[in-house]
This record gives sequence, structure tokens and C-alpha cells, in this order.
Amino acid sequence: MILEKGGIPVVGLMDADELEDYLEIHDPVVQEHIRKSNEEYRAGKSRPAEDFLAELLAEDAKAKRRRAAR
Repeated sequence: MILEKGGIPVVGLMDADELEDYLEIHDPVVQEHIRKSNEEYRAGKSRPAEDFLAELLAEDAKAKRRRAAR
């Protein structure tokens, strides 16, 4: 929501989640992570989410088996 005085915006209102997102996206560290990830994606250094999740599940199952064998 934007409040205006004489047709000029003077105040903007947003909920806490929006503010958090706004502050985070303007953080230079976050901007650098975004820049690097976009660069890696364009260079073909990505993979389908299904493959990544399958790998995580396999690693988790392997770790559980090791813990159970102790």
C-alpha cells in the first residue's frame, strides 16, 4: 500500500514477510549468490530437481544404514 500526499508517494506499507524478502534481496551477499547461481545455470551446471532429491534420499538411507550397523 502506498500513501500519497499531494499525489507524491510518501509512505509505503508492507507486511513483515514482504519486508523480510525485500531486505534479503537487497543484501549484497544474497545478490552475489543469485548472480553466481544464474551464471552457473547458464553454463549448464544444473540438474533436474528429481535427480538431486533422489541423490539426497539415497545419501540419507545410506547414513541411516551406517548408524543402524553400529
